[in-house]
Amino acid sequence: MLLLTLRGTPTMYYGDELGMEDVPIAPAQVKDPAEKNEPGKGRGRDPERAPMLWVKGPNAGFTAPDATPWLPIENDWRTKNAAVQRSDPKSMLTLYRKLLALRRQHDTLHAGAIADVSAEGEVLRYRRVALPDGESTDFQVLLNLGTEIATTRCAPGVVVLTTLLDGAGAHVDGEVTIEAGEGLLIALD
Repeated sequence: MLLLTLRGTPTMYYGDELGMEDVPIAPAQVKDPAEKNEPGKGRGRDPERAPMLWVKGPNAGFTAPDATPWLPIENDWRTKNAAVQRSDPKSMLTLYRKLLALRRQHDTLHAGAIADVSAEGEVLRYRRVALPDGESTDFQVLLNLGTEIATTRCAPGVVVLTTLLDGAGAHVDGEVTIEAGEGLLIALD
């Protein structure tokens, strides 16, 4: 949510939209020259270049079923692949798609000013200000970067999206409770 509600061009690496994580690479499996030249220094890119998780099938659809992928496949490929997430209304892929659609729909989210940036404990907050000639509204973004539930203040508005993909349409004003790791995108009144 942070990446896709800030100004500028967002850069995503393949697998971000699925929540893919770095894959442990055994020394015998290393492909990256940086890691081969200086083993054990962690300079190689192989952990983040693991095969893309496309389907719930052999090799996650990255290569032919009878082939050996060039790097190991993430362990939870059966549930984290694109095909499974495409039909899950609460998946990471669904969250990315909704955020990208909101970014296209509201010029505030890709070109508006940023104001009222502050951190309160583990909660980062900022406001996205609509363009003077734009057709959008102001938004408040609340991100709980901590590992515990947080309560914070918020401006009056309507929840447009949460990273948990629940609560959209709720009216907020005053205090709001945010789950650990949760983000809220609020269209301000």
